[in-house]
Amino acid sequence: MKTNWQTKKLGEVCDLQNGFAFKSKDYIATSSTLNFRMSNIRPGGLVDIYHNQKFLPDNYAVKYKDFLLEDGDLVIAMTDMATETKILGVPTIVKTDDKKLLLNQRVGKFFDIQNDKIDVPFLKYMLSSEQVNDYYKSLGRGGLQINIGKQDILNVQIPLPSLPEQKSIVKKLDALSAETKKLEAIYKQKLADLEELKKSVLKKAFSGEL
Repeated sequence: MKTNWQTKKLGEVCDLQNGFAFKSKDYIATSSTLNFRMSNIRPGGLVDIYHNQKFLPDNYAVKYKDFLLEDGDLVIAMTDMATETKILGVPTIVKTDDKKLLLNQRVGKFFDIQNDKIDVPFLKYMLSSEQVNDYYKSLGRGGLQINIGKQDILNVQIPLPSLPEQKSIVKKLDALSAETKKLEAIYKQKLADLEELKKSVLKKAFSGEL
């Protein structure tokens, strides 16, 4: 780490809000208000508000306004299955898609972020790092489900370069992420082409054309 970088506990630059324990009896057939649960945080830090969606009455967006999420909010999964920990401690940035999203229990939302000290995209990348992920997994407690608490999350130590350096790092990581997605798309297309070629060869083999 560079000598001019600081190291701080996460709790020194932000706080964490726990979600509300909405009940299954609160769910309705459809509405514009969704319960944002830990399953909406997908492996790799993606967000999918439509995954196994659960609707809440629209008046809940007013009744529970303190738990309403906005575009750009940074959230983190505080629970995962013990058999396969794919999202424990995984952060993601919320995209509401013009829906009203209410923060469910076992999902934490970062707030009171000191924007003069830390850039939100940089924080998301830091929390996605292998070092932080391993730290959170080491603190997981429970049986079928494993959990980490608010203080577990806020106690992690993160490097803190200057804001211009943070933004420069984010720019580089965004570029690498975009390149990775491009290569993944090419790879998937090549796999699809090979699968079609295999089917064609098999078809010809069955018809005696080979």
